[in-house]
Amino acid sequence: MTFHDRDSALDALEIARSKYLAEARHHAAILAKDGRAISVDDVRRVCPPPQNIDGRIMGAIFRGQEWEPVAFFNSGRRTCHNRPIRLFKLKQ
Repeated sequence: MTFHDRDSALDALEIARSKYLAEARHHAAILAKDGRAISVDDVRRVCPPPQNIDGRIMGAIFRGQEWEPVAFFNSGRRTCHNRPIRLFKLKQ
């Protein structure tokens, strides 16, 4: 998948799942308000995606200029098989 394809898919998710993404972003901002770095796993714990939503939508939560990637670490979720995921911080 090219970056263009990925961006097009994320644009479609923004439209189709805007309500869930808004809720997840709200929780992400609360989790990160003290300056700590958070991951999609952190957001998932407090705002899991509804059953009818593909879990890959979670990557769209940190799409936006208010977030900056700061590191990678291995996901602790069993279904992720210890794959690397990003940590993000709110920009100051």
